[in-house]
Amino acid sequence: MIREEYMMSMYEMKAKYPIGSIHEINGKKYKVVKHNEALPTTAFLSLPSTEFIEVSDERK
Repeated sequence: MIREEYMMSMYEMKAKYPIGSIHEINGKKYKVVKHNEALPTTAFLSLPSTEFIEVSDERK
């Protein structure tokens, strides 16, 4: 499983990476499984993120 942070709103991220969609990252195929909101903070940058699982690791 990998987690990628993106400099975009949750709305944009959900539109670009819908749950269940498959994307190629670093030459491997990954399926979107979850979106995470940015953490409420003032001390450091927090971005919304998306969690992916490698398609070959997915059990049917």
